[in-house]
Amino acid sequence: MLQTVTAISKEYPATFALSFLGLFLQIAYSVYFMTVIAGIYDLFYDTTTNTAPAKLTVVIVFCFFSFYWTSQVMANIVHTTICGVFATYYFMKGSPQGMTKSPTIESLKRSCTTSIG
Repeated sequence: MLQTVTAISKEYPATFALSFLGLFLQIAYSVYFMTVIAGIYDLFYDTTTNTAPAKLTVVIVFCFFSFYWTSQVMANIVHTTICGVFATYYFMKGSPQGMTKSPTIESLKRSCTTSIG
C-alpha cells in the first residue's frame, strides 16, 4: 500500500504543491486572525477602568469560532482534493476513458463545488 501511495504521489507531484499552498494559506490566515483579534481588543477594551466589556468577550468568542471553522474548511478542501487524486487514479487508470490531464485541478474543482457541503 505504501508503494502505491508513493508511486501515485511521484506521478502527480501537484499534490505536494497543493499541500504547501494549503499550509501557506493557513499561516497567512492565522496571521490575519491574530491581527484582527489585536484590533478588536484595542477597539473594545476600556483603558480607563481596565476591564473587558461583555461585548468584547462575545466578539472574541465569535472570532475564534469563525477562525476554527474556516481553518477546518481549508484543511478539508486540501484533504478532499488529495483524496480525489487518489480516487481518480484508482478508478480511471486503465479504464477506457483514461486519466484526466490534470487530476489535481479536477479534484480541486470538485472539492470546492459539489463536495464542499
